[in-house]
Amino acid sequence: MLHYQVTVVVTGNGHVTAPAPDSTSGAIDCPDQCSALIKQNSTITLTATPDEGSRFAGWGGDCASAGTASTCTLTLTGQGANGSKSISAGFDVPPPPVPMVSLAVQKIGTGTGFVGGSGIDCGKTCATSLAKGAKATLLAVADPGAALLGWGGACSGVVTCTLTVTRSSTAIVTFADRRRPYASALPGRGRRSTTMNLQFRAWDSRGASREELMVGSGRVRLERAEVPMRAVSFRRIYSVPWRVPAAAQRTERLCVTAFDRSGRHSPTSCAPLTLA
Repeated sequence: MLHYQVTVVVTGNGHVTAPAPDSTSGAIDCPDQCSALIKQNSTITLTATPDEGSRFAGWGGDCASAGTASTCTLTLTGQGANGSKSISAGFDVPPPPVPMVSLAVQKIGTGTGFVGGSGIDCGKTCATSLAKGAKATLLAVADPGAALLGWGGACSGVVTCTLTVTRSSTAIVTFADRRRPYASALPGRGRRSTTMNLQFRAWDSRGASREELMVGSGRVRLERAEVPMRAVSFRRIYSVPWRVPAAAQRTERLCVTAFDRSGRHSPTSCAPLTLA
């Protein structure tokens, strides 16, 4: 069941309301509730009601054709982002332009999967424009033979991500191939001649892996460490202490490779280490 985002921006003294067209959709009562998910092919009627002593100056955005009429009726048809609606309403002053921001999805990892919702339809469309302040809900589903490891970037969680988009943002979702382990090195900061933690995430479909860590720049290797086989969960961050040499460069690289019990290994993942 596909739903589209409807977002309203109100300027001046008044309210815009629209009842939910069905039990799966939300209602609009702006300026308190200015965003709702509405089921595809539903028709909604927005009503502008000025406060006492004010007047309704008109509609903007997707309701601009309604002019200064007190109501605007919209049908939510379309594909992908084309079904989402952004509306502005002005009381005492002309309606303002609807401020828009972008929401993009970046898929990483060795596996594949689908991400959809709020105008996003990966792989066809991995970015959309939404009204500033809109609530977006994204759903990630792994393809057969892959595992969904979770969200990052502007999102958090595992399967579903819900966020309020106040600026242009990128959500990151990780899918892994179930046939081999997966590792992700994490950036770090430290100081020379002190001990810092080298951090990484690891996952294996059978629940256990061992990791090899290497720190260096170019062909110069400063540290090599091995984490024995143990249970892993990608939602945890694992760390290994490292005594930073006094002669280390200002920027080094941490690289991590994960191995399962059969000796299969992940692609090597590297991240920068910034040293003061």
